[in-house]
Amino acid sequence: MRNVVIISFAILFNACSSDGVPKGVLQRERMQKVVYDLIRVDEFINNFVSRDSSVDIKKKRSSLYEQVFKVNNTSRKEFYSSYQYYQQHPDIQKGLFDSLYESLNRKKVERDSAKSVKAAIVSFIAEIFSTLCFTSSATRSKPSAFNPLST
Repeated sequence: MRNVVIISFAILFNACSSDGVPKGVLQRERMQKVVYDLIRVDEFINNFVSRDSSVDIKKKRSSLYEQVFKVNNTSRKEFYSSYQYYQQHPDIQKGLFDSLYESLNRKKVERDSAKSVKAAIVSFIAEIFSTLCFTSSATRSKPSAFNPLST
C-alpha cells in the first residue's frame, strides 16, 4: 500500500510543473512571453503592414507568428494547446493575463519616462546652445585686457 501511495505521488509530481500546469503546457512565464510577442506582431501588422496594399496580411501574420514560435522554442500546436488549457482554467488564465497587463504597463511607463528624460535633455541642450550661440554681441562679455604673455 505504501508503495502505491509513493508511486501515485511521484506520477502526480511529474505530471505537474512548479506552477501547477501539466507537462506539455507552456509554463506561465513562457506563455506570457509568447503572448506578449504575438501582441507585438499584431501591433506591427495593424500599424505598418496594413498600410501596404500589396502585402497579404494573413500570410504576413502567419509568417511572423511562426517566427515568434521559433524564437520561443515552441510550436503553433503547443501554443494553441497551452492556450486551450489556460482558457479551461480561468483562475490560472487570469493570473497570466493580469501579470502580462502589469508587465505591459511597466514597459509603457519606462518608455514614457525615457522619452520625457530625453525630451528634457534635448530641451536643456537647446537652451544652452541658443544661449551660447545666439546672444547679441552687446550682451557677450568682453575679453579681459589682461594678457599674461605681455608681462
